[in-house]
Amino acid sequence: MNKTTIRICCAVLFCLGVVAISCGRNMNGAEVKGRAKMIAMKDSTCSESLLFWTADTIKKTDLELVMLLDTLYQYVRNDSISKTVREEVQWMDCYRQRLCALYETRRLGCDTISDFAKADTVLNVAERLYEIDDDWSTMGILVYNSICSTFDTFREYNALSQLLANCKDEEKKELIFQEWTLYEELLGLVVPITGNIVDLTFWGGSIVGPLTSDCIRQISDARSEMYMRLSQYVNGDDFEDEYEVFLDCAGELLFNCIGKAIDKEVKSTLDFQREYNKMDENSLRLYMETADEAESMVLEMKPLMRQWTELWDKLDEKLTHDWSRHSTERIASLMLLEWANVVCSI
Repeated sequence: MNKTTIRICCAVLFCLGVVAISCGRNMNGAEVKGRAKMIAMKDSTCSESLLFWTADTIKKTDLELVMLLDTLYQYVRNDSISKTVREEVQWMDCYRQRLCALYETRRLGCDTISDFAKADTVLNVAERLYEIDDDWSTMGILVYNSICSTFDTFREYNALSQLLANCKDEEKKELIFQEWTLYEELLGLVVPITGNIVDLTFWGGSIVGPLTSDCIRQISDARSEMYMRLSQYVNGDDFEDEYEVFLDCAGELLFNCIGKAIDKEVKSTLDFQREYNKMDENSLRLYMETADEAESMVLEMKPLMRQWTELWDKLDEKLTHDWSRHSTERIASLMLLEWANVVCSI
């Protein structure tokens, strides 16, 4: 699945949490990354079942729901078979019917809402179920966010399916699938860039894992929200417009925020290092390599952003009318604005 980057990030962050807790002491960057790599290699043999990570209290409370969620959990993490976006959508559509069946059996709400809304309601129930564990340790937060990221993956596809259902024209659908492919490439860069900024800000700190995993969820939420607004627009429904800007301007703002965040943290750390000399030479080298890596990924991301923006111009032309030209582009800009907000809030 194309969510590999997110899952790898979550796995590494989980390992960092394990390291920080097991060692019970502060470590420099070299120790953290070295130990994380070893644990990641060892952890690769762990069960991919949700049951493995689910507390007994949660299983006892609602085993039926946990088993249903485990189907999604294992599917999202199964990279043994290469799947196209269309195949992903088809699987998620079938899984949505299972979520709806549980919604209706348990009478979780109004029967007249859409299947998309019913499925989302069940996942909201699932998130509340996993809050029962009430483990807010570093490891607990990482496990919770990793599990909920699985739900977020479904939510993104749920929003995509809703948009596709509202687009009857095959040419429009084809452009939407092309947009999704480019989005996945952008996601594969913005997630590690964000993770690097968190790392630069809290170098070696135990908060790095929980904060980065939370940023990953916010990045995904922005995507789902953007597609839901697009679905409403295409379907002719009313929705609240807010903070919409031209798409290319939103892209520039995102890159400016990323660049400033990297520069600010590097300058602050180097100034601190000159005054207090807290980092050893190897840790400082790793720190600067992390900054260089982030800047390199930004350069890689910029041409992808141009392609994505150009594709949205074509998609907007198909989805809008003369009087509403560029409306869907400005809706798409909301995702980039939210991403910029995530970077600035670190």
